[in-house]
Amino acid sequence: MNLLQILKRQLDTPEKESKASAYPVYAQLKERWLVPVSQPMILTSEIQRSGGTLLSQLLDGHPECFAHPYEIKWGRPEKWDWPNISSIMHKHSLKIFKRIDEKWLDTFAQDGYYKKVSGWQDSEKYPFIFDRELQKSLFQKLMEKAPPQSQREVLNYYLSSIFNAWLDYQHLYNRNKKFVTGFTPRVTMHPESLARFFSDYPDGYLISLIRHPASWYSSAIKHGYAQYGAIENIMRFWQDSAEASMRVAEEYGDRAIVLLFEDLVCHTESVIQLICRRTGLSFHATLLEPTFNGIPIHSCSNYEASYQIDQSVVERYRSVLCSNDIEAIEKGYLQTYEKAAFLHSIQTQTLVTA
Repeated sequence: MNLLQILKRQLDTPEKESKASAYPVYAQLKERWLVPVSQPMILTSEIQRSGGTLLSQLLDGHPECFAHPYEIKWGRPEKWDWPNISSIMHKHSLKIFKRIDEKWLDTFAQDGYYKKVSGWQDSEKYPFIFDRELQKSLFQKLMEKAPPQSQREVLNYYLSSIFNAWLDYQHLYNRNKKFVTGFTPRVTMHPESLARFFSDYPDGYLISLIRHPASWYSSAIKHGYAQYGAIENIMRFWQDSAEASMRVAEEYGDRAIVLLFEDLVCHTESVIQLICRRTGLSFHATLLEPTFNGIPIHSCSNYEASYQIDQSVVERYRSVLCSNDIEAIEKGYLQTYEKAAFLHSIQTQTLVTA
């Protein structure tokens, strides 16, 4: 019985009988053809509204990558608290699963589609066919077959369960995978989380983006940061993130790639070529188009969404913010941005890596 016959049987079989017969056959096939995910990770991390989602969407369609479909949210209590499960490694596999499980999967799996967070202008839906029960079963069986000896192995099993239970994932069977790619904001701003990431992935890379402070502010205040009140209260998040990104480059050397948001938007191909040189990825045309599971996707702009990279976003703050706000931000924070540009602009990094 092939896969199409199994799916047809599920559609034609009463619910109770289907659960008792067709689903186990389907699950057994997925277990038989399971693709293990154990590659190192390329993690993008910095303060929100700095281009992390855009970069993850550019990496989405690369045939050498397993691209995580959303923000990686396996941290506790906050998503940027990188997992620390060493104390429960001996516990039952389902207890470990619950500790790192990403609850957004419940919503997307039930709805059958991926959609941006409500409140953004983009309301398009993108197919997302995912079997949560199969994911849990795959994770449990992997844990039982070869009990993990490290946290990295647990994360490998969890990622394997995601990509194999994602039934319409377009790149599951592509050969020669080199990396898992993902985005989690603010890991760079928490040294202990950052250290745990590199402990799990000493063979991985961390990419961190720094955005012009006024441009970041104009986006951040529409993304919930206005609750912090005065400009200086909001901009401290930007300052902390920019300084943390530059520290990552100093502390982790070649394993850290710091970029400017403006370079990513205005010099996309040059930035992508740089990432490929640094990580060993092959350059591929899909790297120049934002996608979700290979499908062209709208930008997650708080203003006008676009299928293509919108270079006007770089200067948009000049028409959004009043001159007094721009002056205050540039007076207090432009020096930090200029330092970042001096160290990490695409021109500088191209000369260094050429």
